[in-house]
Amino acid sequence: MNKVIKNNKYLALFCALMIPLLTFGQGSRYTGTYKKSDPITLKNEKDIIIEGLEISDIEGRAITLFSCQNIIIRNCKFKNINTAAALYAEKGANILITDCFFENVHRGFIAGNCTGNIKFEHNDVKNILGNLRGGSVFSQAVQFNGCNGEGNSISYNCIENIPGESSPEDNIALYKSNGTPKSPIMIKANWIRGGGPSGSGGGINLGDWGGSYQIAEDNILVNPGQVGMGMAGGHDMTFKNNKIYAKRQPFTNVGLVIHNWTPDKTGKSYNITIDNNQINWTNSDGNYNTAWVSNSMREIVKDWYNQGLRNPNITEKILPEVIIQRFRKTEDESHPDVEKPDNTTPESPITDIYTDRFNRISIKCLVSPIPLATANIYTSSGQRIASRNLSRFRTLIDHVLNPGEYNVEVSYGSPVITETKKITIK
Repeated sequence: MNKVIKNNKYLALFCALMIPLLTFGQGSRYTGTYKKSDPITLKNEKDIIIEGLEISDIEGRAITLFSCQNIIIRNCKFKNINTAAALYAEKGANILITDCFFENVHRGFIAGNCTGNIKFEHNDVKNILGNLRGGSVFSQAVQFNGCNGEGNSISYNCIENIPGESSPEDNIALYKSNGTPKSPIMIKANWIRGGGPSGSGGGINLGDWGGSYQIAEDNILVNPGQVGMGMAGGHDMTFKNNKIYAKRQPFTNVGLVIHNWTPDKTGKSYNITIDNNQINWTNSDGNYNTAWVSNSMREIVKDWYNQGLRNPNITEKILPEVIIQRFRKTEDESHPDVEKPDNTTPESPITDIYTDRFNRISIKCLVSPIPLATANIYTSSGQRIASRNLSRFRTLIDHVLNPGEYNVEVSYGSPVITETKKITIK
């Protein structure tokens, strides 16, 4: 006989949020379900949460943000996006992508010309397609392109590329991007396995076409491509406490590269710190090739010679066997005899959805504190026409609606709980 466990809704929600924070440092912690959605494009929007959606089997982007601020994309799934980035943000600020799962996508997340607090953290990315399904060869799991300012981070993610199913250029790349002295761009504690067969790409690349105040630390890379980690230019760059391993493959070259490829156009490099990285790298000829610090960089890289020392204790076992969807797998395996309750609908509503005397949709929150929640309004045919973040006890959807029937959905929690009500506008 199966045992059904039911807890107080808010206690269960609190535990669901806290357990993954305490248990796992890398990758997505979301274990709930997804709702199918069409691609989303937002322009000049702010204060919006997008969560619990699956956008898959499309040729264009899944979510596109133009000049948007204060956007959270969480607990979503993006799959089989063959020729474009799953997520793209242009000229935005304060954008967080977290606890999402990307699988078989041409590129994961591209941020272009953004102005601060762009964070891609605690996500799972499996198979960057590159040119395998008609896309460009230039593809990354994450790239910051011309992003400047404070609070930018690509951290605590798990990225895995299966040989024969993927073809990334770089897994993580910073291009023409600048942090600040007090708040450098952080590439921290990512787990990356798999790369190639590109002859020019690799695991993590800083300073591409210049840039400044960038730190890559505490990352673990196994067989990440042609090169493990590299610095292509810029100033005030740091590589610290990283572990890098590669076996011999037809495309493997070197574990760590420090060189300024564009000094005439982007300026000389300075303040370059390379500290306590552990590398064991075998190139395509079968020779150990730990690091290459170019002649022009040796005078500014302290103790450059010792960067080439190999650590034979670094093996492919520096990463666990399973790095993608770890929390989901662990939860499934740890409760084999327990029937999981249906959390897609609440035991009792926490909102009251109604129309006011001006025939506008209003949403009243019935609990305190107000949870992080998003309201979406759909036409009777299923087209989404409005989305709002619920930040007050009464939220007015100040959107002109034609007479007819509409479905209002309020989503919150992890896993996502959804309240739905049909509203008639006269």
